[in-house]
Amino acid sequence: MQFNKQKAVLYILISSFGFASMNMLVKLSGDLPLMQKSFFRNLIAAIVAAVTMAKMGTSFRVKRENWIAMLARSAFGTIGLVCNYYAIQYMILPDSTILAKLSPFFTILFSWVLLRERVKPRQWAAITISFFGCTLVIQPSFSSGQSFPALVAILGGAAAGIAYTYVRMLTQRGEEKTMIIFCFSAFSCLVSVPFLLLDFAPMTLPQLLFLIGSGVAAAVGQFGMTNAYALAPGRFLGPFEYSQLLFSALYSFFIFAELPTSVGVLGYFVILAVSIWMLTSEE
Repeated sequence: MQFNKQKAVLYILISSFGFASMNMLVKLSGDLPLMQKSFFRNLIAAIVAAVTMAKMGTSFRVKRENWIAMLARSAFGTIGLVCNYYAIQYMILPDSTILAKLSPFFTILFSWVLLRERVKPRQWAAITISFFGCTLVIQPSFSSGQSFPALVAILGGAAAGIAYTYVRMLTQRGEEKTMIIFCFSAFSCLVSVPFLLLDFAPMTLPQLLFLIGSGVAAAVGQFGMTNAYALAPGRFLGPFEYSQLLFSALYSFFIFAELPTSVGVLGYFVILAVSIWMLTSEE
């Protein structure tokens, strides 16, 4: 099966930048309720998607044969998002990040199960090497009392992997990419509302701006991810998702004044090398 490598990689890099920016802004927003952060993130994304659809004249109707797949994409995407925010809130950032980056493994698995996409040994090797580079970059060291948040983060990675697989399934069935984004964002907003009503915390102006910014960044990440998985299978895109770590490293330096270690720099080179290898390899 042929697919557009260059465009897929460009979109996944845009997605990684967006999601890295989202995590940075969520971290800057401080100690606010989990579902409050989730609501603002999805509200902005839903508005951006709705406006885009209106301008393009895209129908807001989901094809009948895609209802179950759309619901599954939205539900698993929401679970993955909430788990990620929980991990960021209750774990140190390097640990939560590496567990979230397990999603490409699950994407490969469920692409094979649900879409019957063939996975070559070389592609498994690329994912494994990328994961090794990921550990070099963030050098996780699990602290005591973190077992439950770690399990939640792993669950989030699995849920995200399933959601990405359904994104590809829906686009292959002719569903509009923007509609997929809108349904997921709107679904997540609706799920967040009851929690928001029960546990709303007053926000300062900077906190509000950070959350709005996280929603805009999430919209960028979501559009990039959806377009990428519409153009290429999960087995190919997996290694490139680790580029989010490179953007996160830049934010750590310029925003949080954190310098990478020499081992971390080695990890950057590992990730970049395997990504170039995958890009130039013949399918």
